[in-house]
Amino acid sequence: MFFLSFTKFRIPQGDSVMARINENLGLSQVEPPGDNWICALKPLIKASGHERSLWGQIIEKPDTVLLYTEWESQVKYDKFRQSVGYTELYWPALSVVDSPSVQTALYSDYCALPRIKYMTIITCYFPSTLSEENRKRINNPKFQGLHMTGVGRIGGNVNPNNLHYYLPKKMWATDLEKKDGVEMRALIWLHFWKNAETEKQFLRRTRPVGIVGNEQIPVKEEFEQRLRDHDCREMIVEHFNLIRVNLGEL
Repeated sequence: MFFLSFTKFRIPQGDSVMARINENLGLSQVEPPGDNWICALKPLIKASGHERSLWGQIIEKPDTVLLYTEWESQVKYDKFRQSVGYTELYWPALSVVDSPSVQTALYSDYCALPRIKYMTIITCYFPSTLSEENRKRINNPKFQGLHMTGVGRIGGNVNPNNLHYYLPKKMWATDLEKKDGVEMRALIWLHFWKNAETEKQFLRRTRPVGIVGNEQIPVKEEFEQRLRDHDCREMIVEHFNLIRVNLGEL
């Protein structure tokens, strides 16, 4: 069981961290620029229970970074948040522009993120009063995300006929969020594309709808309509190129 944290923070104008990440996307990992970022991230990377962290620019928000982290357990994550390194180094460094946003989730499967560069996260917000019937339908594996019918790999190799590496992974956020005064629960949906072009290629496809499936509509339109039919109130789509955080021998 993985405990995941998704931390989004804005960087000050002129900070070189974004350029450092984007210039090294061809590598498997990258060291942050300067001692300030190394000192800020050291408490995270060296925390007990920390498995791995990746970060990258939110393409729709060029001044904002997603820092994705896998933890051994929620207990280990909570201990990190109570540590001196968190309160005096890590969190202040991420809060220079404004307070970061954090979502956490439990997931029972391998998320494949350390091997994936380009991905989409679709965050779907449902009221906390979502009916049990709708929740069961959404949790059903047959409730598809944006993907083809098969996974994108054959015998460990990339299947050239598919446009993504893995089937999407969906998970409920552990904490409620307030939106316009209403308590909402976020469903975090990870999509693992081969690259931006294969995503665009997939979104040009259609899916059958209607009682006998005699009508075709764009896959994204069908996906959004299906979410609304299950009481989804808001959907946020964000794209990333992620790379693993490396602090060298520290």
